[in-house]
Amino acid sequence: MTAALWADANGDGWPDLLVTGEWMPLLLFTNQQGRALASQPVAALNEIPDWWSSLAAGDFDGDGDLDFVAGNAGLNTRLKTPLHLYAADFDGNGALEPILTHRLEGRDVPYLNRDLLAAQYPAIKKKFPQHGAYADAAIEDLFTREQLAQTLHLTATELRSMYLENLGKGQFKRSPLPFEAQVAPIQSMVMRDVNADGHPDLLAGGNWFDPDHTAGRFDAGGVAVLLGDGKGHFSVLSKPETGLHLTSDVRTIRMIRVKGTDCVLVGSNSAPLMLLGVKPAKR
Repeated sequence: MTAALWADANGDGWPDLLVTGEWMPLLLFTNQQGRALASQPVAALNEIPDWWSSLAAGDFDGDGDLDFVAGNAGLNTRLKTPLHLYAADFDGNGALEPILTHRLEGRDVPYLNRDLLAAQYPAIKKKFPQHGAYADAAIEDLFTREQLAQTLHLTATELRSMYLENLGKGQFKRSPLPFEAQVAPIQSMVMRDVNADGHPDLLAGGNWFDPDHTAGRFDAGGVAVLLGDGKGHFSVLSKPETGLHLTSDVRTIRMIRVKGTDCVLVGSNSAPLMLLGVKPAKR
């Protein structure tokens, strides 16, 4: 699990629990008036397992109930959905070998190149002595159907960060955030009325510096400002407009007040905490 959020999703006055994580959908547990939490299957939430990393809640469409936003890996990677993870002790050495595949030219192919996969599963060198043959191989060429059927198999079908509109009666409608918000993983979000227009906005932070050395850093993010229009739509301010030129591996952002001034506290992986002042919006 990577994120959890308490919010009154059904408007009954009791906070419900929304949780999510990598290789799993968003799961909503409704509060039974403080006595228990009940799992509530919600089509728009439960049918999209992926690498969800952050959550935020707010009445983004102005209809009086709480909507959600879910941060994901974004589209600025070479990964193409659907993603599959197969894990098993393929070589019988007592350890699990995880094999990640993604969709390329209509086939599910190994994400790692031959040398990287051989480092965890040496038998691949014998099966594919030439790099060219490996480059043309799909996952079914590496392992038999019987082997794959015995693996721990996880699937991810969505990489875009999403807005989840609350339609009431346990129904949600999902819509991707603007393209400019998909340039990096969104690891943390904070709701705030940034421009003081009465509509909730989002501060979204994130990067990912160590996916693997062949992919390089996913570092086009930092901290972005998504302005809400009160109707469930967002526009992303450019970095020159916000002045937020962060290059760290952002993991957490929080709004705090320092001597009466709103500030953004940014926590990054392997970097010092940063405190950013927020200029008052022009009214």
